[in-house]
Amino acid sequence: MSELEELSNETYTSSRIYKEKMKAYHDKHIMRKNFIEGQKDADCSIFNATP
Repeated sequence: MSELEELSNETYTSSRIYKEKMKAYHDKHIMRKNFIEGQKDADCSIFNATP
């Protein structure tokens, strides 16, 4: 395998690992919310506001 191909493969692998780590980090910090029909909530009222 040529030097250029090896570098390309290493770069691909590194970027894939970085992407997986960043996704895990962001997913860990997402605040989960459960919405129930008819629920009154300040965050929810933005979407139900009339123009």
